[in-house]
Amino acid sequence: MSTSGGVSATLLTRLMLAEARVRDYEETMHEIGATIAGVNAAAGLLLLHEAQLDDRQSGSLRTMLGSELARLGRLLTDEGDPSPKRLDIDTVLHPLVTAQRLLGHDVDWHPSGLEAMGVTDALAEAVNILLTNAVSHGRGAPIAVTVDQIGDTVAVTVSDRGPGVPAGLGEAIFRRGERSDSSDGRGLGLYVARERMQEQGGTLELQDTAQGARFRITLPGIDR
Repeated sequence: MSTSGGVSATLLTRLMLAEARVRDYEETMHEIGATIAGVNAAAGLLLLHEAQLDDRQSGSLRTMLGSELARLGRLLTDEGDPSPKRLDIDTVLHPLVTAQRLLGHDVDWHPSGLEAMGVTDALAEAVNILLTNAVSHGRGAPIAVTVDQIGDTVAVTVSDRGPGVPAGLGEAIFRRGERSDSSDGRGLGLYVARERMQEQGGTLELQDTAQGARFRITLPGIDR
């Protein structure tokens, strides 16, 4: 009996390790796919519309393209540095917002001059997921991105005036594999985004709002 129990325990341990590897693989592939989409968007906009772009827009897209290619390289080689560092919020947000605007989406955002402690790749991925979701589920409604100092944290809020999160989902949308009936995704985006924020001491929450959907990221602020 003891041998059988030992074998069962060993098999269970192996199954749990295999499941963990599969989960890590799925999350990494999701990040790689999102990064490739970012590369494709930036490159496509530059190739098709560069003649109509001003220097700031062109420069922002080139920065985004370089950043996404560098992030792709880190994901493929597992060489990313997960430790939080001082980052400029505007530098992260500007290329993401510029790309959405050039794609024809109504995104309101103004530079804040704020800094926080975080991982640039993780913040860029989380914000990009929120913007993509707002575009996909907001049915063309305006999107707003705001950045505020709240106590000892910096908050990045992405909101839209679309139909909002379906009733009954609430916090469930952050569960792995959870998605609405109208979504064609795999239910990994918000799960991965929250995981990445929590890994660096931040948060990602769905907030109550009278209309549309509103998500807020918080990161530790910079001591001044």
